[in-house]
Amino acid sequence: MLPLEITHPDDLAADMACFDRVLRGEIDKYELEKRFIRKDGEVIVVDLSVGCVRKPDRTVNYFVALIQDITERKREKDIRDFLARTGSGSTREPFFNA
Repeated sequence: MLPLEITHPDDLAADMACFDRVLRGEIDKYELEKRFIRKDGEVIVVDLSVGCVRKPDRTVNYFVALIQDITERKREKDIRDFLARTGSGSTREPFFNA
């Protein structure tokens, strides 16, 4: 599968806009947070860093991408933010009691 086929539809435009800017020579790299859809339908959140290596004529020779799954970190932040907004307790207290 191609990255475009597994990119969350709401994140596709931003990614393509950055990618096109690289192809046009406006930038050489970009970073963004985006979502991918796994085969099983689960959505994961990633930090994506993309860069290119250019030929002497400044056309793209090849791309290099680094994808880091930040799904769990994002969930933990969402819980902390929720607790802070609602005053539901310290972020050091367990969210669920056993």
